[in-house]
Amino acid sequence: MKIKCPSCGAEFEKESGFKVLKCPFCGSSIFISDETGTIEKIIPLITFDGARDIFKKNNIQEDFELVYIPFYKVLKDGKEEYIIGIRENNYELKRFIPQGDRISIEKNITELEIKIEKPLSVVFSPFYRTKKGDYLCAVSGKIIRKEYDEGNIKHSNFLPVFIFIISGLLAILIKQNFLKFIIPLILSSSVFLLKDEKYNIN
Repeated sequence: MKIKCPSCGAEFEKESGFKVLKCPFCGSSIFISDETGTIEKIIPLITFDGARDIFKKNNIQEDFELVYIPFYKVLKDGKEEYIIGIRENNYELKRFIPQGDRISIEKNITELEIKIEKPLSVVFSPFYRTKKGDYLCAVSGKIIRKEYDEGNIKHSNFLPVFIFIISGLLAILIKQNFLKFIIPLILSSSVFLLKDEKYNIN
């Protein structure tokens, strides 16, 4: 039986039984359910008003929405365990075409011995999510909050502009042709070196 990937539209063969499949073309996770498996959905205990109050107590003043995050429920050593089944986005597809003068590897890499646990079901757990990516569990009321450095965020747009202005002034004031181009170039390049979590420059 062929199924169609909801992300990229590619078709591929589906194996029988309940599976949590991965599209061989784009890598998206696809949940397939039949007579051997179930898809469970947990009912949220915290209402929108309750979530708003909890966010407010934690100084989070953002619009939010209710989302259901999938977890794989698997049977491991006779016990049920849960594995989160979400990621930011699908990875970009890349390909590599070797040059004709290069020699291919003759010996195959030894396959890793990995024990695949049998999935029992997919459980969707409710969370309230803000635009900044803060999560509030709609069952327990626990907040999974991203840490923000407000000072660095405020300066993130100012720093590149400041370096650009200084580079322009130095290019005008420096009389030696060699230094006139080298120093502004070094300062401009520093923007890329500062592109880390400290300054949060995007």
